[in-house]
Amino acid sequence: MIAVNNKTIMRLARSAGAPKDKGAGVYVHKKRGEVVKVGEPLLTIYAEKEWKLDNAIEIARIEKPIVVSGMILEVFGRG
Repeated sequence: MIAVNNKTIMRLARSAGAPKDKGAGVYVHKKRGEVVKVGEPLLTIYAEKEWKLDNAIEIARIEKPIVVSGMILEVFGRG
């Protein structure tokens, strides 16, 4: 199962400074249905000020904007 909480992603972007700070926002790396490998980033938070980035990261840790869980149907990259 993949759950994406758009309200939390919007909150992350705003806490990072978007839309006022032009260099702030959130980039989601994967689209629905794409394979996600262990260790791959699901999103990147951009901020112009370090304290805003720290705030956004803390929100992401608490609220989990993207959750990937469930049964493994196929394993890639073994060997």
